[in-house]
Formats: sequence, structure tokens, C-alpha cells
Amino acid sequence: MYLQKIYDKSSPFITHPKVTIYIFALIMQISGIIIYSELFSNEITIYAPRYEQLAANIIQNGTFRIEWGVGNNQAQFMPNPYEIQKGVYYNWFPIGYSLILVPTMLFDNYKIVLAIFQLLLFSFIPVLLFLISKHVFRDYKYCIPVSFLIAILWCFYPYYLVSSLWRSDTWVIVLLNLVTYYNLIKFYDSGFKKKYVYRLAFLFTIIFFFRPLILFPYGLLIFIWGLMYVKDSLKTKNLFTLLLTIVTVVGIWTVRNYVEFHVLNLTQSNIGYNLWLGNNKYTNEFMRKRLGDGATIEDEIIPKFNKSLTFLKYYSEYEKDTFFRREAINFIIKEPIESLENVVWKIIGFWSPLRMRNGHWSDSKSKQILTLIVHTPLLILSILSVFTYFKKREYKKKEWKTWLILFMFLYMLPHLLFFSTARYRAPIDFGLLLLSVDFLYLAIISGISKSKIKMSSTL
Repeated sequence: MYLQKIYDKSSPFITHPKVTIYIFALIMQISGIIIYSELFSNEITIYAPRYEQLAANIIQNGTFRIEWGVGNNQAQFMPNPYEIQKGVYYNWFPIGYSLILVPTMLFDNYKIVLAIFQLLLFSFIPVLLFLISKHVFRDYKYCIPVSFLIAILWCFYPYYLVSSLWRSDTWVIVLLNLVTYYNLIKFYDSGFKKKYVYRLAFLFTIIFFFRPLILFPYGLLIFIWGLMYVKDSLKTKNLFTLLLTIVTVVGIWTVRNYVEFHVLNLTQSNIGYNLWLGNNKYTNEFMRKRLGDGATIEDEIIPKFNKSLTFLKYYSEYEKDTFFRREAINFIIKEPIESLENVVWKIIGFWSPLRMRNGHWSDSKSKQILTLIVHTPLLILSILSVFTYFKKREYKKKEWKTWLILFMFLYMLPHLLFFSTARYRAPIDFGLLLLSVDFLYLAIISGISKSKIKMSSTL
């Protein structure tokens, strides 16, 4: 096979594929930053001041306080915050990324320090993808070259090329999810050995402080495995330990919230706000117009309420959360058909390559076209791969595919309650690449086999 021949010829240079991939990722990111700087000017930097203000407050007074559109030190979530968004918040979003910013902000040129740190850190992402691919494709004849190719292809992912310039948590979460998923599949294939329990328990704890919602698919997957192996006490014990870890982490934060704010809240106070954005009388109109992509949902829906809900700027953080939750739940109860239609649009928007933008400062048409070019073939090939999986009933033959498809499905589910943007799906984009390459690989192998049979029959 040509891929194997190319790999063999290059073998003196890739004796250590992980090192080669890491260096290639570094080079590609640096090249991407230079090229994007020329093409898209300042739009390549995704900037979220809230993380920096929270980090500054942690350093100065040890609090998680942010000021959104009020006070002298405003952390604006967008250029012009609306009246109903303004206020002081102490538990609005996960604190993980701000904790990363803390040591970098001790330097005068912390933005440069942060960019360099992220450049070095995010170069591990293709390496992790190589490790995952090598594990799931281990039964394939050309496992190593295919896995190597997957890692290299990831390095051309448009947003990844400038990920080190993002002062946002997206790519840290992508990295965390890859590390966790790799350990999860190793955990499963090892027969649920205890050494992976400790690793996953640690990783689940870290994930909670970046994006708690990701614990949902992991928790459900582990619960399903627990039901499958309920008669095996050792396996059940290790699986139960992991579930207990998730419950404990969430429980400790819930107690912290109750002691601090006298409310029963499992995670952060922005849950009600996001739930309301995805479930109100203008959501359906927005979803139809934007084909389910929620990137501009705040800018298009909030102005319609900005006058009628101005009183919310006088509400406390959790008074707002309660108000938004109540409004969203009432809408779902009163308009079940419209809410179901919204869910359909959210599914379309979650997977759609038609992305309006990736942040409040990112409206480049060129980037929209670039994203469309990259995501469309991945989406089509992934659909074909899933279709083939069900058609050929590969459930037991390809367990890795079974769990990957299920994990991606479970990951999507809670987002259907809220809304979807490109950065929300980013942690599972690796799955699209794996499914696409798997389909292409089998199609090529099948084509070669048929051509050989045809040639031999004509001789």
C-alpha cells in the first residue's frame, strides 16, 4: 500500500512519531498564526475578558468576582453588554481557565507568556489523537501510518492553527477531553483495571472546573458499563468508584454554593440564562433563520427583551438564575411542539458546517467559507461511516466505534437544552476525523482487494 511505502521511506525521520507530530504541530501553529495574521487581521484572537478579570481578582483578593457592564473594572462578555446582562457575579462560569491565567498574569507581558505556554501545550493535541487512533485502529494492517496521518491532518484544522492566541478555555477543554477519552478507552479495554480509575477520577475532577457538562456523557457511559458487568464485582466496584467521584465533585461544589449563596445549585449560575436563551418565544424564529447555529443568539434575541426585562439588572446573580430557569421551563411546558422543533434545529446546528462565527468579534466571511470547506467532507464521511456501521452491524466487531458514536451522541444531548456553537462541539471533533478516516481506509482497502481479484481472474 502506498501509505505504508511512504511511511517506510520516511521512517528514519519518524522513529519517534510522537516527537515528530509534536514538532510538526508547533511548526504548523506558528505558520498558521503568521498566515492568518495577514488574511484575517485581528480576528484570529478570541478574547474573553471575564477570564482575565477573574484571574486578577483571585490574585488580588482571592474571590471569583466579575463585573459585567458595571463598576470601574468591567469584564465585558461582548463589546456592548445589554442591560439585562449587567451585574456582579461570583459563580457565573467555571474557574478552571482563570486558574491557568493566574501564574501567567504575574508577568508584565503575560499575553506573550500565555501564547507561548498554550502553543507548547496545545501541540500535544495531535499527539493525543495519534495515541487514540493507534489504540482504536490497532487491529488494522496499517495502524501506525493511518494514525500518523490522522494526527497530521488535525494540524491543518483551521481554528487549531491559531488556538494558542485564544484567551479562552476552548482548546484547554479539547486537550482535557482527549486525555480523558484516551484513558477511558484504555480503561475499558484493560478490563476496568484499577490504575485507570485513579487517572480518570483525577481527570473528571479537573474537567468539572472547566466544563461540568462534559461529565454527563462520561458518567452515563460508565453507568451503562456498570449495567453490562453488574455480575462482575471487581469491575462493578471500579466503575462505581468513578461514578462516586463525579457525584462527590459535584456534591462538594453544590455544598459550597449553598454555604456561599444559600441556593441549591450544582454548577454555575449561568445555567438559567443559557437555558432561557435556548427556550423562549423568539428562539424558534432565530433557529430557523440561522439553521440552528447559536453563535449569534445573544445579539439577536436579547435586544427583543432588553426593554421589557431591564429590571433584571437590579437582580442578584441567583435571582436572575431563578428567573431565567422559570421562564425557560414555563415556555417548554406551554409550547412543547415548538420546543421539539427547536431541538431539531439545535441538532442540525450542532453538527452543521455552516457556522456564522466563533465569537463576538469574529465575523469573517473568509473564515466561514474555510470552516465550510473543512467540515463538510468530515461530516459527510462521518455520516457514511455511521450508516455503514449500522448496516453491517459492527457492534461487537468494532467496539471502539460503538463507544465513540455513543459518547458523541451522549455529549450532544445536554446541549439540546441550551444552544450550540462551534466551540461547544470542538471537544468531540476528533470523533468526526476518526470516523471519516475509518470509512475511507476500509473503502480504499476494499477497492484494492476487488481490483486484485479482478486482475487475478483475468490472468
